[in-house]
Amino acid sequence: MEVRQPWWGSPHNEAAASIFAHRRSAPGIFVDRGYGTSLTFTRNVTFRAPASANYRFEISQVEAGDVYFCINYGVCDQPTLHALRDKQRLSPFTINMQIDRTNDPLGPSRGVRGSADLEHASAFTISDFRYNRATLDAAAFMPFRSRGVLGGHVRTGWVNALESSGAALGAAGAGDILHPRKRFYAGGSRSVRGFGENQLGPRVLTISGAQLRAKDSLNAPCHSGVDVTVCNPNVAGLANRDFEPRALGGNIVVEANAEIRFPVWKDLSGAAFIDAGYVSQRINSALPRSKAAVTPGVGIRYLTRVGPVRVDLALSPSRNELLPVVTEQLINGEVKLVNVKESRRYAPAKGLLNRMQLHLSIGEAF
Repeated sequence: MEVRQPWWGSPHNEAAASIFAHRRSAPGIFVDRGYGTSLTFTRNVTFRAPASANYRFEISQVEAGDVYFCINYGVCDQPTLHALRDKQRLSPFTINMQIDRTNDPLGPSRGVRGSADLEHASAFTISDFRYNRATLDAAAFMPFRSRGVLGGHVRTGWVNALESSGAALGAAGAGDILHPRKRFYAGGSRSVRGFGENQLGPRVLTISGAQLRAKDSLNAPCHSGVDVTVCNPNVAGLANRDFEPRALGGNIVVEANAEIRFPVWKDLSGAAFIDAGYVSQRINSALPRSKAAVTPGVGIRYLTRVGPVRVDLALSPSRNELLPVVTEQLINGEVKLVNVKESRRYAPAKGLLNRMQLHLSIGEAF
């Protein structure tokens, strides 16, 4: 629920206050619930170029598997995992600047638009999650031949956790801790389209301890009662489908997209595009540091009253990745997450058809 007061001291100003509750999720990564209040002051600096300052106080609770907390937060013991699942305060102060000089909000053919955010959370803002974060998003469009459009898009982001975050969250000594929502992910229908949602970037593989032991029967030391970390994740009995890739997110993201849009027939149009992305994490040097990719593709769009219905088909890179493997082990009566000593050579996209990534969505990619 939100209350707005236009012309607050000036016809160029607006003040707003709201209370909210939400539930967000990233497929296969986390579920994020929260509630709180928000205060915003906005000033229209010039035509279609507002600047705003916002304070948002939120009680947040993250639901995720042990693997997510172990990998991203660097804590795998159960008491600390329970503490991180408790309700915590996420209360940033944000400055946002926007500009829009395009000729159509849904399907622009010329002009530029962009936005920038600077965000800070600390004890001063009454936040348990503490960090500095900056993002920049920009797009440009120009006519191409008679009725076509050439578009380009860039997104960059940086985030760094403050040292006091661990103690404030009840996990002193856990290192840098970032809320899942404040990490950067890439891949998906509005990002690098050669990848599934959030799947471009540093990743690890997860597998249950029982499955790892059962499929590793050819490796003599890997049997019940022996440390599961010595099991070999590369034996012939284990297929890529037995492992679940988990995105780590990152501290840095860079994305670039170029697209040509052209008419086909009436409300039907086509597109050819190329997307590039880079995600890097600088929290745990023992984990994959970064990943970059370039993916080409084609698509069709059908114009409706609510915007274009978009179908894109992109080609993901064919590559082998050497990824860490995380599994579970019973230690002193408790199930704990452990890293398998040997990494796995992971290559799920073999063959041209398996490298195709299909996206169906509403609205242009940028």
